[in-house]
Amino acid sequence: MSSDKTNKPYRSLVDVYVESRRPVQENVQIIGVPDGMDQEQLGMVSDKEYQRLKRLVLSKAEGGTESLVKQLLRLGQWEEIAEIDTLVLEIFLEHEIDVQVLNKLVEKKKSGNLGNLKSCINKGNVWNLMDAVDPLARKLTKNFKQLFMDLTYKVQPKISTVSVGPGEISLSMFTNATKGEVGDLMLDGMELEIKGDGGRLGSSDYTKSIFTTPGNKYLNILADRGQGQHFSQAEIIQIRAQLGLKATTALDKFQKVKQVVNKNKQDLENLVGPVNQVIQSYETLKDTKTSIDPELIKTNITSAIDVIDQDTRVPLTKLIIGLNQTIVALLDQLTNTTDQNTDYNWQTSTQYMFNHDWGMTPREMAEAFVEMRTEQMDPGAVASLISAAEKIFKNTDLTKSLLNLKAAQKGKTKTIAQVELQRLQAALMATSYQSAHGFERIIVLNSKTLAASNIKFNPQHDAGQTLLSVYRQLKQNQNIHVSNPGVDQRNKGIGISVTS
Repeated sequence: MSSDKTNKPYRSLVDVYVESRRPVQENVQIIGVPDGMDQEQLGMVSDKEYQRLKRLVLSKAEGGTESLVKQLLRLGQWEEIAEIDTLVLEIFLEHEIDVQVLNKLVEKKKSGNLGNLKSCINKGNVWNLMDAVDPLARKLTKNFKQLFMDLTYKVQPKISTVSVGPGEISLSMFTNATKGEVGDLMLDGMELEIKGDGGRLGSSDYTKSIFTTPGNKYLNILADRGQGQHFSQAEIIQIRAQLGLKATTALDKFQKVKQVVNKNKQDLENLVGPVNQVIQSYETLKDTKTSIDPELIKTNITSAIDVIDQDTRVPLTKLIIGLNQTIVALLDQLTNTTDQNTDYNWQTSTQYMFNHDWGMTPREMAEAFVEMRTEQMDPGAVASLISAAEKIFKNTDLTKSLLNLKAAQKGKTKTIAQVELQRLQAALMATSYQSAHGFERIIVLNSKTLAASNIKFNPQHDAGQTLLSVYRQLKQNQNIHVSNPGVDQRNKGIGISVTS
């Protein structure tokens, strides 16, 4: 494309991309001819890149995509921050936008008649974020869902004055929601808190102080029981319990090997020692109360099994080999675990408390449990929480199930009782979190499916009533489940996620 003879060294972008009527195919050559100089090649662009450049130029026009996108952001009460505006516009420029539709969406936003978010958040089960979007938005571009998903999960910048989470931008652009004051979004005066996959329920800073705060009933109870009773030391006890169960099974299966060797002592005399070495090691591991050197036992087992396995006359089955590999892996895990670990892990510590029957009354259990909330609360609210938790712990079926787990199950989350306990943990965290900030809904999002679900808070409830209400909601709506916190890999709290 040659230039006109003007004072400019090259043709303007408007000349090249807007006024030109020549069809442009893929691998377009962009060339320029500076005044008085030979033609030079500036580069190659694909048709896709060309179309995007064209959209960029056209978006700058008055009433174009850029100004309308910014209007939607300002109507959603988002400050004019370059990082946010640029990121949102970049996503829009990936699509062929119908500017007339975009303009109508702006007008609907101005009139307070955009989208269906209010009806969605009043549902009791799972809904989809796309259900909340104004139907007109689907005409904005051919692949509106992709644009919406990108706005939902790609626009999450961490800026000094603004922190943007999943769904905040997308919902505020295509519904009546605006940026919230205490929650993430506001809708008709209702504050909404948005949580993505594994969103943490509350502050990690407060949970850190629980370990160091004097007078914590749970920690005092642990201290009275001496070494090995700290919640972060529970892992050693659990590994020994698993080793005991695996060693018991392996010992039983290994009897066939012993019988073959004993029956053919003359021919297999060199295997008598290794067989006895394996049996003795399994016997030691079977008794979980004995003091062991995991590295030494591992060496004894592996060296003996290697010798036995070389003789094809001895039936080392796949089951025995598999059990032995599991035992060796657990011994490695035990070697790398220290009883000096004092990292605070809220979820593990609470499960450990209920996995051991220390003769605590439901009231004592409730008091210890409530101290592990994630936010500071006034004494009246704490007392209300304790009374509510006590009612739950008086449920003999739940408490009995928690206290009667087999040794190897303790600290696990697969049993019905442990799932219930996790729900109770999430309810306590959500309650203290809501108490500190005052939002009326938590919306939980799924990044892959756009599924969403709600936890509702009644402004008329006190802390105890809120705890019981949230606990009931989590039991009834099993699409919301407890998970490790996606935003805090140190696992200082609990996260929630939603499935569809």
